[in-house]
Amino acid sequence: MAVNTELHLGGLLSFADYFFDNLFVDWMVQDKIRKAETQVKDGLNAVRSTMRVLKNQIQEHKVKLEHLERRYCEHIERAD
Repeated sequence: MAVNTELHLGGLLSFADYFFDNLFVDWMVQDKIRKAETQVKDGLNAVRSTMRVLKNQIQEHKVKLEHLERRYCEHIERAD
């Protein structure tokens, strides 16, 4: 799973923010920051969800391994 987050202000917006430093430009920059923040939060939620899935899979594999080990031991004991 890949998470891609980018915050590009663009040349004109960066120049306008530096040169004019007005409310409109600040609003545009803040909007881009909010969108990037949302992307980061979405990415974090995706990572957490993936971790839950992986932890569940680990537990399932542990149970399967224990079952197979018991079957192996039973098979070995019968062979003796």
